[in-house]
Amino acid sequence: MVRALADPSSKPYNFRLPPAAFEYLEGQAQATGRSKTELVVEALECLRQRQQEALMAEGYEELAAWNRELAEQTLASAAEALPE
Repeated sequence: MVRALADPSSKPYNFRLPPAAFEYLEGQAQATGRSKTELVVEALECLRQRQQEALMAEGYEELAAWNRELAEQTLASAAEALPE
């Protein structure tokens, strides 16, 4: 569970929400007994994690392409160097 209010280094921040987002946040706070701050911090952490996972997936795809190219070059070199 996130404890943003208990953290002495937390900072206040004001922002506007569309009515649907406001109502959802209020409803979740009441239903779960958690603070709106905790819910917003959790949502931001989920967004940060999703973005980090997307970046990692992109990096793995680039690495896979590089590994395929290296394997093809290695196979071509091996075919030239080894007798049939």
